[in-house]
Amino acid sequence: MIDGYLPVSDRQRLSHSQGWQTVAIVVLLAGVASIPLAVTYEGLAMLQARKVDWAIPGAACPSPAQPIRFHRQPLEFDYQGVHFTRRYGAVSCVVVPEGGLFSNRGYPACQFSSPAQLTVTARGGTVLFEPGFGHRATVTVRAGRSSCVVGGSFR
Repeated sequence: MIDGYLPVSDRQRLSHSQGWQTVAIVVLLAGVASIPLAVTYEGLAMLQARKVDWAIPGAACPSPAQPIRFHRQPLEFDYQGVHFTRRYGAVSCVVVPEGGLFSNRGYPACQFSSPAQLTVTARGGTVLFEPGFGHRATVTVRAGRSSCVVGGSFR
């Protein structure tokens, strides 16, 4: 060191180490900033997957002219302002999102393992469905209108 000056090689070493520190800080900040984006993406992906999972193809559930008479009282429950009854089996319900990515609208959908007979009471009135014994059924209620298909992924 001559009169307070560093040799050229030492000056280069200092400037290179400061550059790497800057790059490391930028990479660290970018990683921290990406966490909320990853969480948001995961949530939106789950909503889109729910739309796909609950779009059940199948034949429409029959609405009988003469309902089957049962000795057993129906099992009743309410979900999202809709009243359901079933004769047998288990049920799983969700709110399926509709609209765009940032929409908070949705509609109730329920899958039944083996209901035999279903009634759905919504704003549009009461509807009776008879998917039959041993058949899965999926019921959706959009804008007060009930629909039912024989089928579903309920196990």
